[in-house]
Amino acid sequence: MHDPRPAELPATLQPLVHRALTRLAQAVPDPIPAELQPMLVQLAISSDFALDTLARQPGLLAQLAAPGCPPLPAPVLDPLQPSDWPAQLRRWRTAMSTRLIWRDLAGLDDVPQTLAGAPRWPRTACAWRWTPCSRSSPSATG
Repeated sequence: MHDPRPAELPATLQPLVHRALTRLAQAVPDPIPAELQPMLVQLAISSDFALDTLARQPGLLAQLAAPGCPPLPAPVLDPLQPSDWPAQLRRWRTAMSTRLIWRDLAGLDDVPQTLAGAPRWPRTACAWRWTPCSRSSPSATG
């Protein structure tokens, strides 16, 4: 597959890609490696959601760019801070969705694998989410 460089993009897409990559470059703590440029161009064209997630979760880019794009760890939910859980689970859910998009664009997964991965993380989150609750409150599951 040919990865388009910004100069090779149609003129109508160049401003969109430029804005998206500039925003991402401002959000991440370290310079973006040049070898990620083609993938990020594809991502900018394909998914505003994924670029927005990377801008809001700058550490995610390094995780996605790791060889093989390994699974993302589930968040650690503090049983003493259950009010923080919804936000933590939302961040993890958006990171997992962005990982699915990344793996698809990188050619690491085919369509059936992507579709199989989509329902996997919600089941994991739901099953895992109740574990701290059941430890901290006997009525949390009822």
